[in-house]
Amino acid sequence: MANDKNPIANPGIVLREEFDDWAVLFDPDSGDAFGLSPVSVFIWKLLDGAHNDKDILKKLRENCESVPEEAEGDIREFINDLIERGFAGYETTVGEKKLVMDDKKLTYEKPTLVILGASDSEVPGASDNAEPKDSAMCDVGQAASYLCGLGFSPALLCGEGAGDKG
Repeated sequence: MANDKNPIANPGIVLREEFDDWAVLFDPDSGDAFGLSPVSVFIWKLLDGAHNDKDILKKLRENCESVPEEAEGDIREFINDLIERGFAGYETTVGEKKLVMDDKKLTYEKPTLVILGASDSEVPGASDNAEPKDSAMCDVGQAASYLCGLGFSPALLCGEGAGDKG
């Protein structure tokens, strides 16, 4: 990885960790929702402006089992995907954020974004399965329905209520 810049997660993106070490990454502005594998969550947590690509790879090798040689390219591809979607960018100054990791070892798998819900996004790979505009469902479509099931408030996602456009 030739990049020595420090990627940083967009603070407007919501990460909701689940009981099985997976997580949901949700953009409340677009309604895009993606599933993150445990390795992807691990990398996401390192997007704090204090770690460059080489630091992330080193931490991944320290905390994951069976990290293949192609992990370097996988990490770069994952970060580029996040940046393309506006979920991350590059920090020019290092922040004071402290990363807390648990002691559990992960088994390596290629980090990816798993499309979960609806979007009007022009980004390749974004879901097109949004409800019609005149539907009673939230204007963020099926992603909102999924996230409401996870405990997110419809008012948070859509305004005053699940059917309101807010």
